[in-house]
Amino acid sequence: MTDLVNMWFIASAILITSVVMWTCGRIGESRSSHPQMIFGIKTRTTTRTPEHWYAAHRAAGPMCRAFSVLTLLFAIAVVAIGFSTEPQRVITLGISVLLGSTIVWATIALVVADRAARRIWQDSAHSS
Repeated sequence: MTDLVNMWFIASAILITSVVMWTCGRIGESRSSHPQMIFGIKTRTTTRTPEHWYAAHRAAGPMCRAFSVLTLLFAIAVVAIGFSTEPQRVITLGISVLLGSTIVWATIALVVADRAARRIWQDSAHSS
């Protein structure tokens, strides 16, 4: 019984992660996210000007939404597999995959956002 509760807890955590990533993607793509210290991708390039900030977050937004869909599918898979095999294995696998994929996603999103901001910076340097 405890394993099933843990499995549902892991699936719920994955689902919450999915919703947060979708929301971050939508906020990042809109201009409602102004440069700030709490939310956002902060590198030297992305925080240079508001134009850099918006370009970086517009570039990372679709990645956030894609990651949210993948994590949602993963949550469904955790529950489905958990009923057909040992829940403890699914819990371990769920935690490992969620942490690993989050690190990979965050790294890729950071690189994409920084490159988008650098393009703006390079374009403005070349036009001067």
